[in-house]
Amino acid sequence: MIRNITVNNPKRSPGVILASQNFPMKNVTFEDVKFTNPGHKPFGDDYYKCENVEGVATGSTWPVPPCFVDKTTQTLAKENENVFLQ
Repeated sequence: MIRNITVNNPKRSPGVILASQNFPMKNVTFEDVKFTNPGHKPFGDDYYKCENVEGVATGSTWPVPPCFVDKTTQTLAKENENVFLQ
């Protein structure tokens, strides 16, 4: 678990999360890991490069890595709002 990290105005994308195909990482959690105004290079709108990793983003984590399930507060609120409006 990585928790309570804030990075302000990085010049490049947040980063890479890589594991071996033979030894993948599972159950990785980002809780309240936030990047303010992250750069888009080199990973564009995905912000991260992910390989052989499964995880979950919770709390106020943003951006959510593409290999993670988005269980952030903002996404859960939107899902609840959509259910309520139906």
